[in-house]
Amino acid sequence: MDTEAKGKEEELPKSRKARRRRREESEECDLDLNAAASSLLREWLSDNPPKGLSSAQLVKHLALQLMAVEGPLKEYFLWSLQSPSPREGRMQNLFPLPLWYDGREALNEILDEMKVKDEPGDWRKRGDTKGRASKVLRGQGLRAWHGLVVVMLNFMYGDRAVGTRPTPSGQATAPQERALETLWELVRVFIDEKEANGVPRTSMEDWDVAIDSLRVSYTGEVIEKAVPLTLNQVLPGLPSPEHGGLVDILAVLPEELQETVKHPEKLVLSPPQGLPPRPKVHASSAEWNKIAKALYERGLVRPVRRCPEMEGVKLLNGAFGVPKPGKVTPEGDPVLRFIIDLRSTNFFMAQIQGDTGLLTGAASFQRLIIEDQHELLVSGEDLTSAFYLFRLPEAWADYMVIEKEVPLEALDLEGSGMTRLGVCVLPMGWASAVGLMQAAHRQIALRSRALGGAGLSALAEISRAAVFPDLSEMPAWNIYLDDTTVIEQVEKCVVAELEGKPAEEQEQLRKAYAWWGIPVNAEKALKRVREAERLGSLIDGKNGVLRTKAKRSLDLYGLGSWIRSLKKVPRKALQVYAGKAVHILQFRRCLFSVMEVIFVEIARGAEEIVISGALQQEMLLLEAMLPLAQFDLKARVDPVVTCSDACETGGGMCISSRLTRAGQEEAMRLADHGIQTPPSGSQEGKLENQKLLVIDRPGRFRQVSNLHAGNSAQETATITSRLERN
Repeated sequence: MDTEAKGKEEELPKSRKARRRRREESEECDLDLNAAASSLLREWLSDNPPKGLSSAQLVKHLALQLMAVEGPLKEYFLWSLQSPSPREGRMQNLFPLPLWYDGREALNEILDEMKVKDEPGDWRKRGDTKGRASKVLRGQGLRAWHGLVVVMLNFMYGDRAVGTRPTPSGQATAPQERALETLWELVRVFIDEKEANGVPRTSMEDWDVAIDSLRVSYTGEVIEKAVPLTLNQVLPGLPSPEHGGLVDILAVLPEELQETVKHPEKLVLSPPQGLPPRPKVHASSAEWNKIAKALYERGLVRPVRRCPEMEGVKLLNGAFGVPKPGKVTPEGDPVLRFIIDLRSTNFFMAQIQGDTGLLTGAASFQRLIIEDQHELLVSGEDLTSAFYLFRLPEAWADYMVIEKEVPLEALDLEGSGMTRLGVCVLPMGWASAVGLMQAAHRQIALRSRALGGAGLSALAEISRAAVFPDLSEMPAWNIYLDDTTVIEQVEKCVVAELEGKPAEEQEQLRKAYAWWGIPVNAEKALKRVREAERLGSLIDGKNGVLRTKAKRSLDLYGLGSWIRSLKKVPRKALQVYAGKAVHILQFRRCLFSVMEVIFVEIARGAEEIVISGALQQEMLLLEAMLPLAQFDLKARVDPVVTCSDACETGGGMCISSRLTRAGQEEAMRLADHGIQTPPSGSQEGKLENQKLLVIDRPGRFRQVSNLHAGNSAQETATITSRLERN
């Protein structure tokens, strides 16, 4: 310690000096533990990579990883597996939850065996058949997952193994037993998921190569690297010659958008700030000539004689490919999505918003409420090469010019010399493509049948700008670009009769597509199925659960294990991990509270992140909770309104049952302005039956909703969804 530091030390009171020394010693100890834990876990993972593991085997791998990381999580895990102590006094809290005997024994058995998979022939030595062996594995996995989840929840609650404190009681109160049964059901749904070729398993891919194939944009978004184009690789993703540019987009847009699309010159921005981007075509001249001919034959591009300029600089666009996951050509090369890099066009032209603001993600399905003795049936359609189907007015080609020239003879056109190509359809890479695509597809769904539409009800649409539909009254439908989804709530007794038959709304959509000549992907069509993946979420209509497929959780675990096996990783590896986790956790948002160190490390901005013991423990805690990332669609809406404070330096919570006088006065004021009429049947000006008033900020309002004591759960959910939207 230098002289200056020693002088400051002497100035501190003895008690503070003692605390400071203890803190420094503790920090040094933590650093040593973290370094040792990282080394031990890395060695174990190098010998036991998590490849090809089922959910039942995964819990073994996870428990053994916990044993290789020194720290409070391992300490609490081992402490929880001891024999329970008799309960003293009355248990008033739900937590800490007791472990079921079977769960404790299953976890102890894993720690005793210290292996993830059976050796070849082990199941025969036990006298099991192959079918019985799989049932035994499932049973052990269920019990172990349940026990592990309970331990992790108790740890998050703040329970700790302190000194000689006795272990929790094994006796559960009635509320605890109900909670444990709920956890068992969540684990069962997670572990029992099946795929076409069996149970889902962890990825066999090399994560080092997978992460290296990605890059991070200037906004921090993780994207795939651009791949050079070849005709054989992009051809499977292009429409047939008769379908390219098939539908005049002006014929399927609302009137206000038609006028905008007719005059591209009005969207040119007066001189944009900064230097224009200069994207390039990622293809050899020979391959580009072949690709250009294929695009021209399909009506996706046309030759242009001029291109936009800014201060003598041509504003031209590029093109590249992005691999389609799991798809390869007959030659074994990855199939590529053909992406036109329209950064130049986006730079000097205003974006057409269209119906972008109406797009809803998977989280919107959390507003579904399944009534007792009912299930959900899901239908769906997927348009083929949707963005290439809609033809723009010819004038647009002069504003979306591709930089790489092509010989006229390569296009089988008369004359000699070179020409550039302008885009004629909605290209992926154009800022306005999403809004126009959504608007066009919605118009086809909403327009009357006499005008070539499906005639679907606007009141049944799942949209960000609409009240969530009541499934007890009508099926709900949603359009997300090229995907359509129809969701029906039906009584359990008729599910078997309806399953496999197209929904009425689906039939109407199919007729509309046929009227316009729009092709659909028959392989991706769904006809009243109980379980369907839509917008990245798995809608389980039978169990009444909304979640992601178990394969996504298994992939997250595989990536997390790879990260923990290294001393340091590129920051984008942790960004990819966090992105995958965020998608899974959106269906159980309270689990986001686990992710703290992960986000802090990403926010530091370092190109490489050193894997600390704290980061390892947080990742393991998160992955142990993955079976809980499910949303219960059968849950009822609680009529009690609560509000809590998330301030880090304080806290507060309130529960409301009625409006205050100030709230009543504000509600009256809004009612006087026609924003919300008083409840039907009540006297003018009296709002005693109102239960909820939401105000955005002083002087501004968002929405007033009438929550009556007699409202049904669906009515309450409808009002709640309106408030959430606003």
